[in-house]
Amino acid sequence: MLVTNPLIDVIIDATGKPGVAADFDLMAMEHGKHLVMMNVEADVTIGCYLKQQADRLGVVYSVGAGDEPSSCMELIEFASALGLSIVAAGKGKNNPLNHDAVPDDYREEAARRNMNPRMLVEFVDGSKTMVEMCAIANATGLVPDIPGMHGPRANRDQLAKVLIPKADGGLLSRKGVVDYTIGKGVAPGVFVIVEAIHPRVVERMDDLHVGKGPYYGLFRPYHLTSLEVPLTAAR
Repeated sequence: MLVTNPLIDVIIDATGKPGVAADFDLMAMEHGKHLVMMNVEADVTIGCYLKQQADRLGVVYSVGAGDEPSSCMELIEFASALGLSIVAAGKGKNNPLNHDAVPDDYREEAARRNMNPRMLVEFVDGSKTMVEMCAIANATGLVPDIPGMHGPRANRDQLAKVLIPKADGGLLSRKGVVDYTIGKGVAPGVFVIVEAIHPRVVERMDDLHVGKGPYYGLFRPYHLTSLEVPLTAAR
């Protein structure tokens, strides 16, 4: 069995099934394997437990680079290290939102895109977005502003005008949230909306054409999914 093979140092879980993680990922860590998690469905359900077990066993548990949660985390950590306050973080939704989507209606498109119809429907009906935002929330303490989040229609230039507090003309009733947007120009990227407090920081950010403060949008226009995962394994 691969998860117990002494020649293997790192296991990558890309199954999308929490049950697999509960059985085989724990077994892998018990045999001294580091775990790269591309199974976000498992991360949001038992990820906390797996991380605790990894710490106990002296191995690394990490969400893999390349998916939206980890790409967004890179921006969050970057902005936080600069001393900027995180107002909102999230992603652009890749597909038009249809809560009533079912696999039978998307079989043709799934075949054209070489995808499982069930997985495609998870992208369309919003399930995948909710799971991904949950992963970010669990890792950072950022929370949805409202159940299901706002999901506004906003392009890249509108992010720092929409996902800000209501008192400043936005949608949010609080700072420190996860959310997503629908519309062109954001997907397949991820973003953070930050607030600069110090007047000199605002002056510099404005002068660098990042935006018009005190709120700014930092944006990563891509996530390369499985192409980035080996970076996590190498680290």
